[in-house]
Parts: sequence; C-alpha cells; structure tokens
Amino acid sequence: MSEKRNVWAEKRGNRYMGRYRDEAGKTKSVGTYDTREQALEAAGRRVGLGEAGDYLGLTLAEYLLIWRDSHLGEEKVTPQVKYSHWMTLNKFVVPSYGRRKIQEFETNPWLSHKLVTSVLSHPKAKRSSQQRVRIALGSAFRPLVKMQLLRINPMAGVEYKRSPRAKQPIFKPDEFHAIVAALPLDAQKACLRFMVYSAMRPGEVFALRVSDIRYRPNGMAVIEQQRKIVMGVRPDEPEAIEQIGSKTGSGHRVKLSPKQSVVLREHIAAEGLSGDDLVFPRSLIAPPKPRPRMELDYDPEADYGMYVNGNKRSPHGRATAYTYGCRCSYCRAAMAVVRRASRDRGKSRAKPSKKVKSADDFMTSRRWYKIFVDAVEAAGIEWEGKAYTTRAAAATWMFKAGAALPDVQEALNHSNPATTLIYLRAAKAEEDETVNSALDSIV
Repeated sequence: MSEKRNVWAEKRGNRYMGRYRDEAGKTKSVGTYDTREQALEAAGRRVGLGEAGDYLGLTLAEYLLIWRDSHLGEEKVTPQVKYSHWMTLNKFVVPSYGRRKIQEFETNPWLSHKLVTSVLSHPKAKRSSQQRVRIALGSAFRPLVKMQLLRINPMAGVEYKRSPRAKQPIFKPDEFHAIVAALPLDAQKACLRFMVYSAMRPGEVFALRVSDIRYRPNGMAVIEQQRKIVMGVRPDEPEAIEQIGSKTGSGHRVKLSPKQSVVLREHIAAEGLSGDDLVFPRSLIAPPKPRPRMELDYDPEADYGMYVNGNKRSPHGRATAYTYGCRCSYCRAAMAVVRRASRDRGKSRAKPSKKVKSADDFMTSRRWYKIFVDAVEAAGIEWEGKAYTTRAAAATWMFKAGAALPDVQEALNHSNPATTLIYLRAAKAEEDETVNSALDSIV
C-alpha cells in the first residue's frame, strides 16, 4: 500500500475481510462478508474507536446491525434466528432505545428492566412480546459477554409478567381433508399430504429430491434427507439457500408406509420428475400468476376533442395529451397502450434482476405459509396457527393411535425426548398401531 488508509477490504477466498486501523495505529478486523461493499461499510462503522469501544461505544441500533450481518453469536443461534430476533428488536426496541450506547446497559442496570417493561406500551405488543424482546436482546448481548466486554448479560435477571404458553391449534382429520380440497393445485395437495405423512419440517420438504427416495419391494418408501432450505437473511444473499443437515444437526431418515408412499409416487409420475429434481419446487407449488390485461375501451382513430393546457395542445386519446397533464379516461388508455408496448418489447431482452434469486427452484416456508393460510380460509375453518402445525398434527395423531414415545421421537427427528413430550398434551392413546399405520386412517 503506497497510501495509508484507515479502512480497506482484503479478499479471503470468495469472501472479503473488513480491516481498519484504530487510534493507536493497530490493524483490526471486523470479520468476513460476502461483498467488498459490506466489508468496507462494517469497517467504516468501527474505525476510530478504542479497544473496548469497538462495541461498547456504539449505539444499540448500530451494534444490532453489525450483529445481524456478521457471524457474532452464531455458535448459539442460526442466522435465520438472529434475523428474526433483529426484526423483533427493530419493531419494539430500536425506535425508543436505539440511540442508547451499549455501555449504558452495564453502567445502568435498571435500563434493561425499563426497556422490557416499556414493550407493552407499543400499540402492536402482545403479552408474549416482553419475553420475545428479552430473549432477542439477550442473544444479541451474549457475544459481548463472551468477549469479556460486558461482565454479565444485561438481560439476566430481568423480570416480567409471563404470559401463559399458547397451545398450538391442531386441526382434526376432517378439517385436514377440507384444507387439502381447498388447495387449487394438485402439487400443493400432494405437498401438504406429504408434510403430514412424513412429519418433516417445511425446510426439509422443500429440499427433498427424487434421488433421496428409495422404494422397497413391499411398497414402503425410505427417505434419507440430508439437506434443508433456509431463508437468506444477509445482504446480497438469495431468497432461499440450501444447507447440509437438519435442524438437529444430523440427517433425517423417514419411513412411509405403502399407502402413504402412493401419494409421493403419483406426484412424481404426474409431474415427470426424476434424478436430482426437487420433489416440490417453487415452479410447481407457487407458480407465477399471469397478470390479466385489462380491456381498454378506447379507439385510437376516434375524435375525442382537444386538450388545451396553456400553449400545449393535443387531441384527447393521445399519449402526448397525457404527458401535458390530461387524466381523462381516453388519455390514460392511450398511455396504457404505450406502456404495454414498451413492456412487451422489454420482455424479449434479458434484463439484470435487482432481486437476488436462488440458484435452484427452491420453495420457501414463507411462501408456503401464505398458500396454507389461504386454503384454511377457503375451507371455512376457524384456525390460527402456523404451517408448522403439520408436524404437530402428525405427532398428535401418532400418539392418539398408541405409538410409543421413542418411535414418535424418531419420526419427528427430535434430539431431546422432552420436545416430543410436548405433543402429548392433546393426544389420548386409544388404539395400538405402529407409527406408519397411525396416519393411514387419513390417507
């Protein structure tokens, strides 16, 4: 370097490391980022700050941005969970406390209590919002404690009135059939049925490929799932990202009975899928809807009179009159024709997309949730829950059929049996069936 700079970026493989020079002239790093611009921006926020002031001197809003876009604390939470925490804090905390310095949370122990207490004054706050804020901010402060910049986590010991745990609503088998019938596409019907039969997480379902499925001579299907689809949260990341491993860290082995595997076979055959094709791609589950063109009641050869605006004159029903300021129905129709022709010409030319798309045709849980909720509403079912309820429904029906706890734990791919026990609250063991045959009654 011929010229001494305070902020720069160094390439590290396919990523960039942001570097800066502090007041003592020492070279420091702010971590690695996907693009050079992100690395330079992160280093620019840190330049000129002291050793302890690298983070403690930042405002809460500035630190949360660094925490969201960097790898701080990701040994405990995933980037998607961090992004969810940041959304919560950006909604309830940043507007009122975003300008507070990080070091104030250590020098003023009551600031954390005051912050959590003030959450309920937000117009969109619920009783559970205090707990969400406490967990999110505690997760954001955890890296500072690990680096010994904070002695204790400011969220430790913060008390609030806990809200009762809301029970996840479980739809009944007849409601499940109504929801399936309300879905407009056959691929969507197959996807929802497969989610319940396999008890897989939505991210694992959308990463499933035909090559992951093995059919046995007796008609059973065995799925060795080693991947999942997660939402891209960092700048310049695609909307959906494929990752190795499931939520518990290992792969997911799923067994389907012969009756359940028929749904999978019929869907794959109907769509002509094979090899490494995604079983439930976005093009089949959420295809783009064609935008209907409005019929224009307009004759370009007709005489609609003149439009006069000072020295500007133009016949009505012309794009020129629209640019001069006329907003009559004829001039608006004429301008719509011009814009429509321009769009048609542009479709023949490839344009760079501003939105980063996935390398593959990945479906996302966020898009699926909208499809699922619309189907529930169309079925006329009063229900408020999450698309994740498909796993809860599968677990509940397994327990009702008399399936043993270890079998249900294995089917749900839970690492801790205590997590599986949660689903026992709505289950009543009445019949003696295996895990595979427990769901046959709803096929």
